[in-house]
Amino acid sequence: MKFGIKFNSKKRKRFHLFYVDLKNVTNHTNVFQLEYNRLTNKIDQKDQIGFLPDFGYKFQF
Repeated sequence: MKFGIKFNSKKRKRFHLFYVDLKNVTNHTNVFQLEYNRLTNKIDQKDQIGFLPDFGYKFQF
């Protein structure tokens, strides 16, 4: 989900963009890697990152 607001300049061709990007809103864990551990003789699972908010600003001219 991404929400943003854009401000346009009336005199010149410039704009400012502020946004909030919410990645993995449902916090679903996905398997990133399966790795065999020789010491324990088991398969270790590493998951991807869960919920991640991202904030940003963009200026274009």
